[in-house]
Amino acid sequence: SELEDTRDELQLSTNQRQVALEQAQRRLDALLLLSGEAGATGTGVVITIQDPDGSVGAVTLLNAVQELRDAGAEAIEINNVARVVAETWFGPGSAATGSALVVDDRTVRAPYVVEAIGASDTLAKAVEFPGGLADEVEALGGSVTVTPLDSVQVQSLAPEPDADFADPTT
Repeated sequence: SELEDTRDELQLSTNQRQVALEQAQRRLDALLLLSGEAGATGTGVVITIQDPDGSVGAVTLLNAVQELRDAGAEAIEINNVARVVAETWFGPGSAATGSALVVDDRTVRAPYVVEAIGASDTLAKAVEFPGGLADEVEALGGSVTVTPLDSVQVQSLAPEPDADFADPTT
């Protein structure tokens, strides 16, 4: 009957709307993780960089992040205070901060603890391959410890970017 057809159409429409909402929520969750606007938990590694001589600089820390990204890290933070995203920058500390480094206006000091979420084995190999981060830090007088874990928590959030000129389009 016509009433049953209308009911069936409404149910189909409701189901399609629910599927669309679920897909949109999954996309939003992924974007929040990638932008550093949400915490993350998953398998990964904790990398501890000891730097007794203060020789590990911003470039070495940036190299660590790039190697982890290349190995598929989905979320990275440094010293539980600096979430690494596309806009993250690294710089040397000032005379006031001593041998500390600066990551996105946040001062970080050795030991540098880098937490990365992704495939633990792949991330560990990225740090330990010959000529990689571990060798680079050791050449500077430091040491690197890589600990693969079933559960790594990245809780720090990235600072909200300022858009001076761009407006979103719909």
